[in-house]
Amino acid sequence: MASIACEMPVHSATTIKLPNGRLVCNRHWLVICPDCEVDLRADKENEDIDMTELEKGRAKFYDGCDKPPYPGGELQGFWHSGQKLEEREKDSCTVVVRPGPPFGTELRFGYGEKVPGIYFLRGKNETPASLFPDQIVHKTSRHRFVNRYDATEFLIYTRGRWEARMNSTGGCAFAFRYPTKPTGKSGFVSFPMEVEGPAGSRDPADPLRVELRAMIAALRFRDWTEDKFKTLILATDNNIVGSSVTTCIPGWQARNWKTNSKKPVLHIDLWQCFLGEVERYHEAGLAIKIWHVPPASTGGIRTHAYCAMSTEPPEKFGDIIPEGPIRGW
Repeated sequence: MASIACEMPVHSATTIKLPNGRLVCNRHWLVICPDCEVDLRADKENEDIDMTELEKGRAKFYDGCDKPPYPGGELQGFWHSGQKLEEREKDSCTVVVRPGPPFGTELRFGYGEKVPGIYFLRGKNETPASLFPDQIVHKTSRHRFVNRYDATEFLIYTRGRWEARMNSTGGCAFAFRYPTKPTGKSGFVSFPMEVEGPAGSRDPADPLRVELRAMIAALRFRDWTEDKFKTLILATDNNIVGSSVTTCIPGWQARNWKTNSKKPVLHIDLWQCFLGEVERYHEAGLAIKIWHVPPASTGGIRTHAYCAMSTEPPEKFGDIIPEGPIRGW
């Protein structure tokens, strides 16, 4: 199949002009970037920023692909670099879905002994992008979304997407850094949700289930304690997860994981898998918090979750892990 010739963006000192004409900042690929102090909207008063168009522009930034990675993609899960598996560079990574523990860590099921905290915004005018810009961590030389006022905190965007009309198990995505160069490391990861859950059940998907799955994948993608932070914030636009943590889990635990009507808690397998990861990180010295953010503040991760819905889902629950070296990610 002949490869699609993708236009390369026009660079300046502080901005990049994407093939669709959109101007974004050179470092973070944002139209409005507090970190770079730029506002690149064509009509600053009336323009409604279309994150989907921005993500499409970012996809076209990459050259040498058989077809643009929208919608979906040829792999079950992949780094959004636009590279075919056989053409990737030695140190690039392709995400694969397979059963098995990452980095020697078996699945752990928690029961509410330790629950994630809730992250509260300190300043009214702050957004996830302004409060957690992409920065290079001094201790590890890796890019992460680090709190500009507290270097012990970093953020991962998570998103689950499910629509009944698409007859899909749902799509999941998370992001822990922005792309740095056309064929470089991305930090945006997406995958279709498996048919079976971690305990082997085949429960139907819904928005809560795919969001929990995205969070589990983000926590298990790598050992985040290696980055030497004290707090990991999971930013999501799903308000059910955060509210359940504060209002429901204590009651579920007291009733042996039953609802008020004595029925089993919905998605108990993913809830307990998620809490198991929270407990594991707590014991290792990394606190997990959840931040409910507006949908427009999730850094374009919605597009990646949506695209993952059109990909054939694997049967078995597995970990989303990089294939090949992971240094620098």
